[in-house]
Formats: sequence, structure tokens, C-alpha cells
Amino acid sequence: MKQSRRQELKTNELGEYLSQIYDWAVRNSNYLLGGAVAIVLVLGISWVVHSNRIQAIQSAWIEYNELEGIGSVTPAHIERADTLVAKFSQTQDLGPRVTFLKSDLAYKRAMSLSGEDEQEQRIKLLQDAKDTLLSAVNVYAKNRQAVAQSYMRLAAIEETLVLAGVGDREQVRSFYNKAIDEATAPYAEDATSQLETLDERLAILPLVASRPAEDTGNSAAAALPEPAIQESAPADDNSTKEQG
Repeated sequence: MKQSRRQELKTNELGEYLSQIYDWAVRNSNYLLGGAVAIVLVLGISWVVHSNRIQAIQSAWIEYNELEGIGSVTPAHIERADTLVAKFSQTQDLGPRVTFLKSDLAYKRAMSLSGEDEQEQRIKLLQDAKDTLLSAVNVYAKNRQAVAQSYMRLAAIEETLVLAGVGDREQVRSFYNKAIDEATAPYAEDATSQLETLDERLAILPLVASRPAEDTGNSAAAALPEPAIQESAPADDNSTKEQG
């Protein structure tokens, strides 16, 4: 009898509790509806932002590939690369690529200027390429491949500056040694090889100082390293999401 009574009391308490919840929901229905609408709006906005981000990254990959294949570099090409760096330097995989692209385009533009009256502009472009890579060393400090690649490029550019009569021989050596210190294949091996022939290459300086570095066939600066990350651009949304 007592057990039946206790069960009845529990049932009444549960019914009263549910009734209170119902009354509260009725009184606050507008707030509940507003909250639900707010959640839907937040989710919708998040989806739009994410979708736009994916599309922006895909477009950036397309532009990157286009600029990478440019033969004759103009200032406009360098500006486009600079815009990519400003927008996507922190994006996985794409970030280091567009940063190196900006440096490479400045270097290629510099090497296309062979006139004596273009010497000042050529040096400025080489310095711009160098500054971009020095920044990359800091931005991608946790990416040893990107850092090693930056040092290899820095060494090549500095060697070009030495051949132009304005560079620092010891800095060339320092950059190669820093690439070796990163102990990342294949850059450590390449840097070691370049160091072994560095004195021989720079020994011809008096003969070529007045000529563009690209004319010296045995100069390391004649060809910059290939990108450290070799994956192709994302082909679908899933791979792009990982990069965003």
C-alpha cells in the first residue's frame, strides 16, 4: 500500500514538473523561436563564409599555377603574387608556394634586365626577392622544409648579388650552412654540394661582375631550387577544406 502511494506521489511530481516545463515553454515561445532562428542564421553564415573561403583558395591555386608558368615577368605579375601572399600566406601548402612564387618572379624579372641603365632596378628586385625569403624564414619557422628552401634561395640570390658587385660572400656561405643545419633532404645535400664549389664559382667574379648572373653557367644563382612541397593543387572541396 505504501509502495503504491509512493509511486503515485512520484507520478504526480513528474506530471507537475512536465506541466511547469510546458507553461514555461508557452510563456517563452517567442524567445525559443528567436533562439532557433539565430542558430539557423549563424549556421547559414558560417556555411557561406566557409564556402567562399574554399572558392577563394581554389581560385588562388589556379592563379598560382598561371603565374608559375609565366615566361616573361612584368611588374603586374609580381603585384599579383604579392596579393596572393597577403591573402594566403598562412594557408597550409599554398602559403609557402605563393611566398616563394613572389620571390621567384622578382628574381626572374631582375634577370631579364641586362642593360647597364637597368642595374639599379635589377638590384632592387633582387633585394625584394631576398626580403620576401627572409620573411618566409620567420613565417614558416616550424616548417623545416620551407625554411631550408628559403635559405637555398637566399644563398642563390646573394650569390647573384655578389656577382653584381653588391653582395656578401660570407652571407652566401652562411645561408648554405643554415640550409645544411636544417638537415632536410634534398636541401642539405644540395647546400653541401654548392658550398664545395662556392670558392671556385666566386673566383671568376672579376670577369663577370659587370654581366648578369644568368650568363655565368656555373653559378648556383642561375637556377633557384624547386618548390619543397610537390603536391598538386586540390582537385575537390575536401582537399581544399584541409588547406583552409
